[in-house]
Amino acid sequence: EETRQWRCLVSDDASDEAREALSEWKAIVFELMKQYVKRVQGSILECKDSAITWNYRGVGAPTVVGHMARELARFLNPEDINGVMHGYPVQVVCGKGYVEVKPKDVDKGLAVGRVLEALQQQLRKSVEFVLCIGDDLSDEYMFEAVSKLYPDQGVMPFPRLKRRASSKEPVPLKLTSEARRDRCASVSLLDTGLEDYTRSFTVTVGRKTSKAQWFVDDVRQVSNLLQKLSAQTVINSFSRFASLPNLLVQEEDTKSSDEDEPMDSGSAASPTGLPGLQRGLSTDA
Repeated sequence: EETRQWRCLVSDDASDEAREALSEWKAIVFELMKQYVKRVQGSILECKDSAITWNYRGVGAPTVVGHMARELARFLNPEDINGVMHGYPVQVVCGKGYVEVKPKDVDKGLAVGRVLEALQQQLRKSVEFVLCIGDDLSDEYMFEAVSKLYPDQGVMPFPRLKRRASSKEPVPLKLTSEARRDRCASVSLLDTGLEDYTRSFTVTVGRKTSKAQWFVDDVRQVSNLLQKLSAQTVINSFSRFASLPNLLVQEEDTKSSDEDEPMDSGSAASPTGLPGLQRGLSTDA
């Protein structure tokens, strides 16, 4: 039976001085967060190798707990000369249901960059497809990193449509019945000379201001998207490139009633070819 092992992309070559500094600030944060665990029933303390997190996702009374989370973040702010972390090389992240303290040079953006670099070295060619999905504030580092690595995100399978360069309001991008009838006009990736083009999509869950280029409404749509991508991968297992515009077409025969669906106001065919993706709110707008 084949066994697989996790591979660490970060070398364990930290100096004794760096390890001592890490242990020092972690001990301070641990004691402070432990007091908040006692104050808020149902909250927990998570100790990781390079971070400590006060997690209150399972706690009710979000207004009260949210106020306490902001209070804790102020105490931990390394830029506050009166804060307990002043002078330490750390950053504080206030996410959805948690407050986390970690080294300032560690985030998901650096992690995803190293993963993609390792993949490229292993494949000995450019990574062909990147789908980056997240719903948390910490995921913004990841979106930003992917956007910098691959500035031209997404594929335009429908040449008559134009991506809006900037918009304060995201535009729903659905594959409607009109788009299905017109799918013969879609561009095959094999016909565009984009064999070495990295197709990347940054997607946030929920409609909100984000550095991600696209969004889906909820986790259910994420699951649906991944299932369709998986099915398409199997169908095209003997082909080098999958035809992204056909992801939704598979359901056309079983859902013929969709052909008569009216087009939503402001909606258009998805320029990504990925089901459920909608144009997101840009933080640069």
